[in-house]
Amino acid sequence: MSLSTDDVVQVLNDGDILFSESNKDQEHKCYIIEREGITYAFTLPAESFISQVFVNVKKEVKSTSKKGVGKFIHFPMDDNLVYVDTTEILACQQKELGLENPQEILKSIIDNGRIDFEKTDLSMRPKAEHFIYLEYEHKKIGANFIWYKDKLNLISFEFEGSEKCLDPIIEE
Repeated sequence: MSLSTDDVVQVLNDGDILFSESNKDQEHKCYIIEREGITYAFTLPAESFISQVFVNVKKEVKSTSKKGVGKFIHFPMDDNLVYVDTTEILACQQKELGLENPQEILKSIIDNGRIDFEKTDLSMRPKAEHFIYLEYEHKKIGANFIWYKDKLNLISFEFEGSEKCLDPIIEE
């Protein structure tokens, strides 16, 4: 069963939360929601900005995947959702990519971003680390984010040639 963004929003708006079936008191939460005879599980990992949706779960609690990739289907309405860390390495990576505008980063995530569950570390503390693939100007880029306050805090990029930003700056 394929879900659209509208379907997910309808489940969240109109579904019945089955609190007795949900895992709401743990660090990594999972809410079981029923709508029109179909049961959904929404995972909410601690210190994370993702929720994975499972359909037809027969009221069992699920955990967020550790393998594969996931598609983003909904974002908060915030043009300034992406905050870029101010490190020299990240500034160099942005310059190399020509991707210096946080709104362009967000647009790329919305348009073609995928979360890589295998490279994502939801157990990382103090904040879970999320690895997202995106494409910008025909370049495949990996990006590491944490959820800080109400922002996607970009902490690094991975792309072909990004290692040159790790070299110390040589003054002439």
